[in-house]
Amino acid sequence: MSFLYTQIHHTLLRLATGITIVIILPLLFSCKHSAPSQTDQHERISLDSLAATYTSVDSLRLLQKNMEREGNTTGSMIVQRHIGNLLRLDNHFSQALQIHSDCQSRAQAANDKLEWIQATNEIGTDYRRVCIFCMALQYHYRALTTSNSYADTSYIARKCKAAALNGLGNAYLALHNYSQADSLLKLALAEEKAMNSISGIATNYANLGSAYARCGKQDSAWIFYKKAMYYNQKAHNVMGISLCHTYFGSLCEQEGKDQQALQEYQTAYQMMEKSKDAWYILPSLIALAKYYVHTSQWTDASHYLASARDLGEKNHLTEYLVDIYSLYYHYYKQQGDYRNALLFHEKAKAEKKEARKKAAADGAAPEKPSLTDTLSLVRSLAESVFSRLSRYLRLDVARLHITVSTDDAAKTGLVYGAVCASVSWLLAFLDRFTDLRRKPQREATVDADFVTGKSRCELDICASLRVWQLLAILIAAAYRALKKLYFSNERKG
Repeated sequence: MSFLYTQIHHTLLRLATGITIVIILPLLFSCKHSAPSQTDQHERISLDSLAATYTSVDSLRLLQKNMEREGNTTGSMIVQRHIGNLLRLDNHFSQALQIHSDCQSRAQAANDKLEWIQATNEIGTDYRRVCIFCMALQYHYRALTTSNSYADTSYIARKCKAAALNGLGNAYLALHNYSQADSLLKLALAEEKAMNSISGIATNYANLGSAYARCGKQDSAWIFYKKAMYYNQKAHNVMGISLCHTYFGSLCEQEGKDQQALQEYQTAYQMMEKSKDAWYILPSLIALAKYYVHTSQWTDASHYLASARDLGEKNHLTEYLVDIYSLYYHYYKQQGDYRNALLFHEKAKAEKKEARKKAAADGAAPEKPSLTDTLSLVRSLAESVFSRLSRYLRLDVARLHITVSTDDAAKTGLVYGAVCASVSWLLAFLDRFTDLRRKPQREATVDADFVTGKSRCELDICASLRVWQLLAILIAAAYRALKKLYFSNERKG
């Protein structure tokens, strides 16, 4: 069969554009709101403070009806957001998500950017509570991107930005991406310090302590936890103080100070025992159960495990149930009851799978691979393809010009650097693995456009290859991709 000489301008244009999109996608979550709300900042703060004084959903619904009768749309949305927060506090997560989603839609219709950002952050928090972190990341990123594009520098606007950064940091913390969590939480901490928000400072110090503790940096964790305790005490935040006692206990236990750890856990649980929020009661309960399991105090271990299991199953808190069932596994294994140990080992595995099913049932998108994983797969496939093409493929490169542009100068700079690196790698790779024919007058440039907001790519490349060789290469590449994805999913499962 004769050589097939094919002009592939459009195909390679799509390929280069696709590579660029893969690189910049995580940076480009955005929304269409642009006009600032007309409601005075002081009025918003007053409405928010008023709604926060209500402790029941029914009373808040009455307040919302009054707002609507008065034609106060902003007030109605603020109260509605607090209704969702109370529902989440009572562990009615699906209802909270529905309320916050409706609030977000209303804010978009009213062109109320501040309320839209706050509702979007609340949706992200709702997803974090049910451990659907891929969706949580999407909503917090959208809130952050909109906050960054917003000219408002008021207290509420900055609080929105800090909340988005904190939400992203917590989501990455739960996903064990500690370096990313550390960076985002430090940005959130800087925002809270700039606003002199005592409770916000305390929260971010505590989260940073958790990031360092999970990385095994105990000394740094102690520093951040102690700072968190100081600011929580200053803010008279009982929940925050309780969590700090739990964190102290964990570090003491790792240092072999068992009695001190037990005292910290007991103090934490006593402070939160009467709280409605299972999300914040369970850490101290699980810590106590874990302590008694590890010290073989079976009666106390059984008591706290049963309480934790009841609370976790009642409220469908997947993240905690995995820990609880794993503790039950160790509880029975150490007593020689291997039948029940195996049963709870399987329950822990099943709970992890249930989280994925829940994401699908709620209409959530499947978890997206990280940028690192995506580039790893792309490079693996490229190496597979071009290792076979090196003897056959002929490339004639006449022109390669990419212009990078986004709606934000900072983003443009970041994307420009990433695209330059990718193009440089691509050309070096082609030089190594193919019969690359470059004309002396060939153009190969990457430019940054900080004005138009539109990225462009121009390519003029010709390739020649036998048809049977192309088919064999595609089959081999498809097999390698499926194999890599299979083993990647096995590791995550």
